[in-house]
Amino acid sequence: MASVDILDSQLVSLAVAEVDAAGNPVSSPSPDAWSSSDATVVAVAADPSDPTGLGAVATAVGPLGTATVTCAVTVTNPDGTTATVSGSLDVNVLAGPVSAVTITPGAPSAKP
Repeated sequence: MASVDILDSQLVSLAVAEVDAAGNPVSSPSPDAWSSSDATVVAVAADPSDPTGLGAVATAVGPLGTATVTCAVTVTNPDGTTATVSGSLDVNVLAGPVSAVTITPGAPSAKP
């Protein structure tokens, strides 16, 4: 499965490319649903600024970790039947650059 790394202060644009079993591009409707396996780590939503309707934005929202983003599309086959197909991407949320240093004191003790 493909993956992308983002910092805990970032988001990433996602685009869907639909292909058939031979890898040929296929035109189909916009995705039915975008989902995140852990919405406390990564939130995902359709990108309202994407004119194709095929894009989404995944945003780091919580603790560090990995969430799998999935896009599901219902397609109509050449024989008229419908099927739901999906694709997934792991989004790894990593710590950002150091911005502060914290010093924690130990317990006071007597001098030797």
